[in-house]
Order: sequence, then C-alpha cells, then structure tokens
Amino acid sequence: LPPSFTQLEELRFLTLNDVSLESLPSDIGSLSNLVTLELRENLLKSMPDSISYLTKLEQLDIGSNEYEELPDTLGQLHNLMELWLDCNALTAVPSEIGNLSNLTCLDISENNLEELPEEISGLKSLTDLTLSQNCLERLPEGIGNLTELSILKVDQNRLVVLTPAVGSCENLTELIVTENLLQALPPTVGYLKKLNNLNVDRNRLTHLPSELGKCTRLGVLSLRDNRVTRLPPELGLLLELHVLDVCGNRLDWIPIQLSNCNLKALWLSENQAQPLINFQTEEIGPQKLKVLTCFLLPKRGPTESMGSTATEEEPNMEKAGEREIRFAPEHTTMRTRHGTPHPRELKARHPKFFMHGKGREVDGHLAPHEEDELRNGADDQQQHHQPSVNFLVEPKVIPPPATTEANAEPVQLEGGS
Repeated sequence: LPPSFTQLEELRFLTLNDVSLESLPSDIGSLSNLVTLELRENLLKSMPDSISYLTKLEQLDIGSNEYEELPDTLGQLHNLMELWLDCNALTAVPSEIGNLSNLTCLDISENNLEELPEEISGLKSLTDLTLSQNCLERLPEGIGNLTELSILKVDQNRLVVLTPAVGSCENLTELIVTENLLQALPPTVGYLKKLNNLNVDRNRLTHLPSELGKCTRLGVLSLRDNRVTRLPPELGLLLELHVLDVCGNRLDWIPIQLSNCNLKALWLSENQAQPLINFQTEEIGPQKLKVLTCFLLPKRGPTESMGSTATEEEPNMEKAGEREIRFAPEHTTMRTRHGTPHPRELKARHPKFFMHGKGREVDGHLAPHEEDELRNGADDQQQHHQPSVNFLVEPKVIPPPATTEANAEPVQLEGGS
C-alpha cells in the first residue's frame, strides 16, 4: 500500500481481498474510523500492533493468509462483532481474545489449533463458533459460559471427550462434532432444550445417553459410521424428530418407541432406495421385548474406523457377533500353465478329435482345412453330398478287438451322421 494510504482518516470500509498483499503499513491504526476491514486471500504473515487503535472496527476478516500468531492487542478491539481467522497456520489464539465481549461470530477453522484458552468464556455475546479442521483434543470448560451460543462446529478434530459443560449452552441449536474420536456423549446434552441438529458422524460411539430424549426440539440426528449397538427407547420422546441416520453402525433392531416420532427419513444403509421402509414387530429375549426389524437389520458396522488398530477392534467384533472364516489346510500340487496351442498343434496331438472335411471346429471355432485345394476330384465327388461342417463329438469308448498287441491297429472315432 502507498504510504499516504493511512491518511484517509474518514475511511470506513476497506476491502483488499485477493490482491497478493504481503504486509500492512505499521500505522494502519491511523484509520480510526474504519468499521470493516477485509484482507482475505493474501500473503499476510503478521499484524501491526497499531491495529489496536481501530476502536470502531466491527468486522475483521483475515482468513486465508499465512498468520502463525496474532498480537495480544487484538483483544483491545472492544466493538468487534465478527472475526474471521480461518485458513491460516495458527497454533494458538491469545487469551486476550476473551475481552471481545461484543463478538457474535468467531471462525478459527482450518488452522493448527491444539487448544483454546479458558478466557474464551468471556465471549458472552458469541452466537456462532466454528473450530472445524484443527487439532483440538478437548474444549475448555469455559465454553459452558457461552449462554448465547447457537451454533458450535468442532468437526474434524481429535476430541476424545466432549466436555459436560456444553450442556450449559442453553441456546444451542446446532452441534456438529463429526470425525472425532468420541466414545460417548455426556448426559448433559439433555439440557440442550433448543437443540435442533446433532451430528456425530464418524466417531467411536458405542451407545447414546438416554437423556438425549429430553432434547424435545431435535429434528435431525445423524450417527453415521459409529459402533452403536442399541438405540435408547427414550428417542421415542422426540416428537419433532424427522431425520434419523444410523448407517454404518451395529444395530440388530430398532426400539418400537421410534414409531411415535414423526420420521420422514430413517437411513439404515447407504444402499437404501427410499427414505422410509416397512418394519415388522418382533419379540426378543426372555422378556419378549417388542422391537422393530426389517430386511436391512441386523447391521454390522465397519471393522475399522478413524484409524483404530486391530487390537482395539477385536473385542468389539466379538460383541457384534463378527465371525472369522478359516479354511482348513490342504495339500496342493504344483501346476504349470502352458500357452494356448495353435490349431495345427491340436490336430497333431489329438487327431481323433478332428474330422476330415472342408471345415472343422477347434475349441468352439470353425477353422478351414489347409488341404482343401490339394484334394483330388475323386474326394470331392465322394464328399459333395456331405455337410461342409463336421462337429466335434464326444469319443465313444470301444473295447479293443481280440488281437495281439503286435497286430493291433489304432481306432479312429468319427461323429456319426
């Protein structure tokens, strides 16, 4: 940027997206009336400390750059409402970010974050938090203080446990935690009374908490590619549930209580042709529990998921009733493969299988006789009434005549006419 650029003191909106910008002027804070600053898709690596003077700034977009760290002075932008930090190389965010009490939207997706500061609890006005595609192994307990949070996306991370504090986000409507390492959901999810969309695809869940039945506004529940063997009957309390996806799990049956839901799609298999299929009621176990079954059940999930090892899977395979097929050892002999012989070689090896005529069949194909033009007229006159094609027939076993081996003559088999 030209040096005089920062003298535009009345400038309120500045958009410099995708212009190969490599640096910002050190006195960018002179643009004190700036409300919107967009610097997306450039080559920026550092932010000048003078940015703290942009006290009227409400929107800051520095996504798709090359930032590895952010200055602490970022926390002094008290009027900031939207902050876009996605698609950079950040490994951490400064704890001062918790001072942005007016922030409503924060996107830190597609970075290298390994943890979030506990001070994030200070974002009292935050409604949208996107943390997708990072390296997070846990969420801070302070996330439970984000009572205005409506959308939380933590997909494609390394979460092993979802903090129970998430149940305090009472206004949460959408929770996306796909492609993590979760083995269970906390029972506190039952406190999310406004939750409408819950997606936990491609984790390691083996069961669901019965408290999930308290999320009475839940409309979409997706559990694709987990290890769930049973669905809690409390799901039948979700009267607004209209989409349930359980593909790639290990279900034997569906609780009959699900018939109370207003389902418009129940996905049991990726090859399912229609969103809803017919079910039958059955009684199982000594207590004769009534359940729903269909031709797509029981299901067996994938043997490996999210990089699990064989030792991790073996116990689960036993529980799921997986069977291993083994073949008894057998004695094998060495065989040699030979090339397909030419019809001439076949004739030389097995002359009794080939008929003399104007044509003959070799291995299912009609082959012309090579000596047709050399035959004399007598042969033509003798065979002019015979068909031009002779078919290979199965040889008949004829007992040898009662002669000695010395004067025995070979017997040639021909197809009968």
